[in-house]
Amino acid sequence: MTVMLIQRAYRYRFYPTPDQADQLARSFGCARWIYNWELEGEVDCLLQQRSARVLQGIWRRASRV
Repeated sequence: MTVMLIQRAYRYRFYPTPDQADQLARSFGCARWIYNWELEGEVDCLLQQRSARVLQGIWRRASRV
């Protein structure tokens, strides 16, 4: 038995009132701020892990001497 998956896309357009446009702008601005804040945290975490690995390698080489 073969099952075919049909995908559909719908495109909508709306014309917000000035109050709605202001609320949308604030909502998207908040979402963008949260995304960038989390991205900065992830980058900092990765950089700390990388620097920790480099330091571990230096300590290992130093302990062999």
